[in-house]
Amino acid sequence: MQLLKNNIFNLIFSILIPLMCANAQVTALKYMIKYNKETNQIDCYIIITEGRASTMKQRVQFNSQVSFVLPTGIELEIIKTYMPLNDNQNYTGNAPCKWKNYVKNYVS
Repeated sequence: MQLLKNNIFNLIFSILIPLMCANAQVTALKYMIKYNKETNQIDCYIIITEGRASTMKQRVQFNSQVSFVLPTGIELEIIKTYMPLNDNQNYTGNAPCKWKNYVKNYVS
């Protein structure tokens, strides 16, 4: 369990540091990472609480990225996504984009 807590902190920092350095309209967020005993999975939530994106150009979430640091032997599998939505330029989108797992770096 202690290993899981340490990895959660690594995950949080890997999410926050790029967001602080990025030039984006997001100015504050909340996050929650919890272990779901029923599904034996870790659920990750990121909620944008402050920021401004009023034009369509600002609202397009091009190249959205999240980094995860996981212990050796743990594989990342994206089961379900909610955001960003496809074709949501006029707030009419209802199908979430598919996230892809591109890079796996192994550190010993």
